Amino acid sequence: MKQKTSSEDLNDAILMLQKKQSEELLLLRQQFHITFQSLKPINLIKSTLQEITQAPEIKNTIAKNLIGLTTGYLAKKSFSRSYSRSN
Repeated sequence: MKQKTSSEDLNDAILMLQKKQSEELLLLRQQFHITFQSLKPINLIKSTLQEITQAPEIKNTIAKNLIGLTTGYLAKKSFSRSYSRSN
């Protein structure tokens, strides 16, 4: 069996490092694409709105406001109908 020379070992190490470098470059490009997409203004707005609506205190506040608005709207409709009938 032939023993490897130091130049062969060096060449093997270089090939392994080149392969590792190309794999890391591919991962870096993919991460750049993901980062670029996430920094688009529309995606920033979407993610911000998602985070806001995920917070429990915000959900409760939104629900209370919707209930209040609905109640106010229905009361206004009810009063306007009864006022128009009496005239």
